[in-house]
Formats: sequence, structure tokens, C-alpha cells
Amino acid sequence: MLCPQQSPPATTGPHRALVCYDILFNVFEQLAAHEDAWYDYDVSTRDAYSWYARKVDSQRRTTLARCARVCRAFLGPAIAILWRDVDSLSPLISAIRASDPSSSNIVRIPRLGTRAFEYARRVRAVHGFGKPLDSRDSASLDGLPPPNDLPLLPQLRHLRWVQLVPSGMELLQIIPGSLRSLHIVFRRSPAWQDLVAIHDTPCEYEVFVRELLKEISLKAPHLRYLRISTSGDVKESWLESIGDFPQVNTIDVLERVHCPVLTTRLILPLSSLRDLRHLRIRLPNEIPSLAALDPFPSLQSLTLDAMFAPIRVVSAFLSAITSPQLHTVVIQNCECTTMSVGMKVHEVCDVMRSRFSSSLRKVELSLRGIGPIITDTHPLIRTIEPLLDMHDLDDVCLTIAPEVAVIPASEHDLEKMAEAWPKATRLHLCYHPSSSSPSLKDIAEFARQCGDLTDLVLPGIDATASYSDGDLQNPTTINPHPKRMSFSPDPRTNRDPARHALRTLSLADSGWNSKIPDPVRLARFMDELFPEVEWKCPPLASEHWRETIQEIVRLRIARITRLGL
Repeated sequence: MLCPQQSPPATTGPHRALVCYDILFNVFEQLAAHEDAWYDYDVSTRDAYSWYARKVDSQRRTTLARCARVCRAFLGPAIAILWRDVDSLSPLISAIRASDPSSSNIVRIPRLGTRAFEYARRVRAVHGFGKPLDSRDSASLDGLPPPNDLPLLPQLRHLRWVQLVPSGMELLQIIPGSLRSLHIVFRRSPAWQDLVAIHDTPCEYEVFVRELLKEISLKAPHLRYLRISTSGDVKESWLESIGDFPQVNTIDVLERVHCPVLTTRLILPLSSLRDLRHLRIRLPNEIPSLAALDPFPSLQSLTLDAMFAPIRVVSAFLSAITSPQLHTVVIQNCECTTMSVGMKVHEVCDVMRSRFSSSLRKVELSLRGIGPIITDTHPLIRTIEPLLDMHDLDDVCLTIAPEVAVIPASEHDLEKMAEAWPKATRLHLCYHPSSSSPSLKDIAEFARQCGDLTDLVLPGIDATASYSDGDLQNPTTINPHPKRMSFSPDPRTNRDPARHALRTLSLADSGWNSKIPDPVRLARFMDELFPEVEWKCPPLASEHWRETIQEIVRLRIARITRLGL
């Protein structure tokens, strides 16, 4: 009996979800770079601060490119994500030339329907990792006709641009009205010549920089973030036009360059910006009078590099700020004569207390000294006494270089800080104490009162105290959250509230001036007190501190093995 011929099974197409643009876009968006990644850039290395993330970013782009080649349904959403962030405009310019062979030497606005048009309208961030456009691409952009209705990059929001001086103004050809963040890196071009201004007449390079910034303010009236980096050839005084950006809320003109500080002329235009909330700048040795103005009315965070400014100018600058919203003050490399360090630091702290006591949450103060090394007569607690009255501080970093002074410290310093800053999440104390470093009992008491602390740097540690004390014999009896009665896991963090939150602990002296007679016993104590710390041994640590960390790691491994985790 002949069996009836069976027809082959019908072929089925892909699931409808795999041809839906919105679904595919959401899937591929998991491979998109975070928008804040654009701000992560180190001018000195011409790469991201998080350089290790570049490999991950490369893998992300490779995966998106492969997805775009799978099928037509994948092409659109994958391309949309792939071209959202680009390192350079050169690939786009090449794609535009390829889409219009009749004008291979001229860049035009891509025509509707071309693949280059799809690429260009997707670009939202140009990372520009330290490389200017080559001469051909620059000439092509410089010859780009002015856009009538549609700019070259209509959705561009973040742009980093290496601007050679002298050079063309091709940057103006690609800035759309949608731009929100701009980072210009000024560099001298091979055609640079050392010109001297005659009779207060600005040189042609200064005129070029001023005109460029003026035109940018007209092209991007809604700019919110502006960072300008120079290598010292382009003077800071040439950037006075930054006061022409009325809606900017973040200005960063702080670069680590060892050249004369010429930011005096920037203070007045910056102080008049009503929406300025975040400012990073090198402080000059003198500032203009701001008494008749309402300077910095909306400032929220301030970072000053005071390497070439006396500490009295720091106090004067802080005193001039009228904003009631200032929550962060970072003062770096503050220059101070060693004979007056205690008095001057107290003066700065007193200004912070009198002006920003209700709003300030973060204080960082870094001092470098001029003069002979001395042992200061003012105890640390007395020096920073105004800060101890600001009980809402949650982030305090104090760094006093060893060449400034030897700071008198007492065994009660940590205790008083814990009482003053119960909300602290980060505390860095980097200085050379004249007496012994904090004892284990001090550290344990500090941990009990500051249970939310996650980052701690101590000047050193004194582990010579007797371990017979009840708290030291059993550190687990110290509840880091005395106000919490329940010991059930926190559902938000999945962490036992009885275990201290500290994740980072280090010694400013790397253990060299610390007293560690028994690394094994110290390791057991620290492991019990701070079970969540991710211990790392610094490369130049003392032998006893290195042994302590190694023993803690061994205890952690043994505990994990025993619990079978």
C-alpha cells in the first residue's frame, strides 16, 4: 500500500517581535554607551579617565556592527544605536562622500533617503579622543555651505573638538542649535608663531579665539556645559567670551598646566552668569572686587586650583559668593606658608561655616607648603573647629602635605569628628600627626557612630593598645547602627544592617609611621569590624601593613570556603 506523499513542513518566518523596530531598538539599546561617558575625558592622556572601559566600548561597537549585518529588520535599530556615539567625524565624512560620488571632494548635507543621511541624523555625541580632523576633512567641512533648515548633525548634543590655532572655523559648520555640551581642546598648530601683543593690541591668535567663542555662543544659545582645555599657549585671559553663554550651568576651565594663571579677567563675566551652578577654575593671586555685584547667585559646586594663589585669596573668593545653594567646595593644591598654616586653614573653614553652613555637604581641602617644616602649635581639632559645627557634612577630605606642617593630634580627634558628622559617608585624613595615630578603640568607636561610612582614609594606625578591652576582644558586639534595633537584611541593599557599610579603608602613611606589632591580631580585628571592605595592598606599603592585608584576605577566603559560598 502506497503511503500518500507528505508535503514538506511549511517554513515559518521570524517571530513578529523580531521585526518590530521598537522592540529591537530597546534590545540593542542595552549595548549603548551611557550618556555620561562623554564627560569622562583626560586631556593629558587624550583618552577617557576610565581607560579600561575603552575595551568594553570597542566590544560594544563590534557587537552592534555585527547585528546591523544580520538582516534588514536589524539594520535600522542597530545603526541608530551604533551611530549615536562616534569617536570622530571622519567615518561620517567618508560615508557622505561615498553617497555622492559626483562631489567626492566636497561635503554636502546628505540627501534624504541615503544611508549617509541616516547616519548623520543619528549622531548625538562626538567623543573626539584627542585627534583633530585631517586636512582634507577639515577643508571639506570648512567649505560646507551654511545650512538653511537642516544642519549636518541635527540631533547632536555632545561635542568634543580639537581646535588648532591658527586654523579654520569649520567647527561653526557643524554646531546645531540642539547642542548642549561642548568641550574645546585648544592646541597650537604647526603654523603657530610666537607673537607679541603691541601696545595692548591683541595678537591675531587671541582675536581668533575670542571670535570663535563669540560665534559659538550665537550658534548654540542653549548650551548647558562648556569645558575649555589649553596647553598654556592659548592664554586663559583669551577666554573672556565665556560670559556670553547665558544659559550655561557648568563651566570647566581647570587644567593642570604649569604656566602663569591668567584667569583674573574671567572672574567678573563668570560671576554675572545667573544660571551657573558648577565651576572649575584656577584661582589667580588676585581677584577683582565683586562687592557691588550679586556674584555667583546660583553656584552649587566649586572646584578651585589654588596652586599659585595665597590662601587669603581663597577666603576672599568664598566670601564673595552669594549663592545659598553651594553644597560642594573643593580646594586643591592650596599654597600656604608653613608658619601660618593653622591660622589660615581655620580662616577658610570659618568662612565656610559663616556663609554656607546650611547648604554645604562636601568639603575637600588640600594644602601644600612654602617654608621650613614646622610642628604646628594648633591641634587639628581646633584648626578645623568651624567645620565641626556643620553637622550635615557627609564628605570631608583634608590633605596636608608633610612639607607643610606636622599636625598635633589627640586620641579624641576621631571621636569628636564622629560626633560632629554622624551622616558622613566619606572621610579622608591625610597628614603627618605629631603624636600617635588613631588607636583601635578610636576606630571602633568611630565605626559605631558613623555606620553609613563607606570610604575612610586614616593618617595611620596605632595597634599597640591592649586587646583585653571588651570592645576589642569582640568587635562584633559594636553595632555600627546604634539607632537600628532590627538586624534583618535591608531590602534596598540586601545587606545585614549589623555589618558595617565601609567598603574602602587605607592608611595615608601606607603603614610606615603606624604601630603594628602583631599583624595577625590586627587583621582579625579589622576583618570582624569591617567585613565589607575590599582590601587592596598599596605597592609601597610597609611590611607589617602588607602582612595585615594578606592575613585579612586569607581569613576571607577561609570563611567563604567554610560557608561554601
